[in-house]
Amino acid sequence: EYLFGLVSLNDQTQPIYWSRWALSVADEAAAFDDVISLIMNTWAAHPGMHVYHYAPYEPVALKRLMGRFARHDKDIDALLRAGRFVDLYAVVRQGVRAGIERYSIKSLEPLYAYTRSVPLLDANRSLRAMEQALELDLPGLITEQVRDTIRGYNEDDCVSALRLRNWLESLRADLAAKGQDVPRPTPKENEISENVTEREQRVTALRAKLLDGVDLEPRNRNAEQRARWLLAYLLDWHR
Repeated sequence: EYLFGLVSLNDQTQPIYWSRWALSVADEAAAFDDVISLIMNTWAAHPGMHVYHYAPYEPVALKRLMGRFARHDKDIDALLRAGRFVDLYAVVRQGVRAGIERYSIKSLEPLYAYTRSVPLLDANRSLRAMEQALELDLPGLITEQVRDTIRGYNEDDCVSALRLRNWLESLRADLAAKGQDVPRPTPKENEISENVTEREQRVTALRAKLLDGVDLEPRNRNAEQRARWLLAYLLDWHR
C-alpha cells in the first residue's frame, strides 16, 4: 500500500486532503500507524464519525496491514464492531437505479457533477510506472511528476467519495420531504468481553517480545528472525 489518503472537513466544512507515501515496508508501517491514529482521534472527538469508502478494498487492506504488522487490532476491531466503515458502493447498488452499465464511482460522477482534476489517462500511465518501479524494487525511478499525478488522482477519489456521500444524503432528504421514511441503520455495540480483552493484552505483549529486533523488511531477516516472525503471527491463528 504505497499511498494512504483521506479527506475530512474543516470547521468551514471544506474538504481537507491528507496523505502519506509508503515506498518501503517501514514507511508502510508508519503510514498505517498514522492513518489509524487519525481515524481513532477523529472518532474520539466526533462520536458520530464514519469512514466512507467505495467498494470493500479499504477495510480489507487495513485488516491485512493489521495482521502483517501486528498492531491496531483493537482499534480496527472496534471500528468494525461499531459499523464505522460505510461502503458507498453497497449503498448505491442497493438503493439507486442509476441507468449506467457499470457502477464504478467514475461512472457515477456525472450524476453529482464532479469533475476530476487529473485526467484518467495520465493517472493510469503514472500508476503503471509506480507499480513497475515497486515491482523491480527501484523506487528511485519514480519521478516527482508520477508522484504528483498519483497523489492528485487519489485526492480526486477521496473528494469524489465525499461528493457521492453528500449526493446520497440529498436524495434521502428529498424522499423525507415527500413523506417517505428512509431510516438509518441502528448503531452497533462495539463492546468486547473482558476475557477477549485480557487475552489480547497477553498476546500483544508476547508478540512484541517475539518481534523485538526483527526487521520489517523480510529480506533482512536471518533464519531465527523469520521463525520468530512466523510464531508471532501464529498467536492469533491459534485462537
